[in-house]
Amino acid sequence: MLHCKILAAAVATVGFVTLSAATAQSVMERVPAGSTTYPIHFPTGSYQLDPGDQDTIRAVASKIQADSALHATIVGKADTTGSAEFNEHLSERRATTVFEALVYANKAPEDRVDVRWTGEHLPVVTTDDQQAESQNRIVAIILHKAQ
Repeated sequence: MLHCKILAAAVATVGFVTLSAATAQSVMERVPAGSTTYPIHFPTGSYQLDPGDQDTIRAVASKIQADSALHATIVGKADTTGSAEFNEHLSERRATTVFEALVYANKAPEDRVDVRWTGEHLPVVTTDDQQAESQNRIVAIILHKAQ
């Protein structure tokens, strides 16, 4: 269930930085069948990767290298702890960190990786303002076939 929520929240932002809920719903129909999402979780206020995340990113890079039709969309998110401006920057930094690990450290082809971020917008789980929610502190790596 969480995987589906992460996919829905992440895919709703593909090609956009932030979207309204109505617009996000219409974007869902452009998601290619067979997409797979790999979530990378972060502690509050952090954009540092742990060793398990590094393993996930390495595995995703291997998949992209092995299949020239695969593309990745990286979508950074944040919970509502802190200001909206801080969370926008944090989600961007998280997405950039995953991009750098995927492309520069693990040699995934840069021209097949897109980066997006939503700040605290389009949460995976809705919470009260300033409530920490680990499910919203993620970067989703969405693997999909080129269209």
